[in-house]
Amino acid sequence: MKKFNFKILITMISFSLLTGCLSNLDIQKLNLRASQLMKEGDIDGAISRLEAINDLNPNLYQTRYNLGVAYYQKENYEKSIKELTKVIELNPQFADAYYTLGVIYESLAFTLIEQNEKNKINADTNIAIADYYKNSIKNYEDYLANSSDSAEKQAVQEKIAFLGENLKKYSKE
Repeated sequence: MKKFNFKILITMISFSLLTGCLSNLDIQKLNLRASQLMKEGDIDGAISRLEAINDLNPNLYQTRYNLGVAYYQKENYEKSIKELTKVIELNPQFADAYYTLGVIYESLAFTLIEQNEKNKINADTNIAIADYYKNSIKNYEDYLANSSDSAEKQAVQEKIAFLGENLKKYSKE
């Protein structure tokens, strides 16, 4: 008969109590600290903290949103898009996630255009730029559908119109 290891049991209980005792208030404090780190320019520190919070509770859309913004600031667009898409799955009415996705896709389109300014843009590049513009427009429209901020409405509508005009340059539709 094997001897029961009480150290393992105590460690497991301690971990369960630690994670179970973290209240929403504690998580909010951790999120606020991560936001403070981002404002101070410590994006890596903020990402580490947000990832740790996410590991404790992956269903907090606010944490995922902050993580998506931090990844965007690090120019890790793939991870940013992944986190923001998860935010929308968790809370489809969270307008800021749509807006941030719109900004990311718009940035990706402009970056691709800049990278190819000196080179002739080929058909594949045009397709990628058009897709980024379409994704940006869609997310800005979803932002408007879910936002109650009427002050932003006009600016976002103008942005959509501007992107729509740019889309025509790269789209065959």
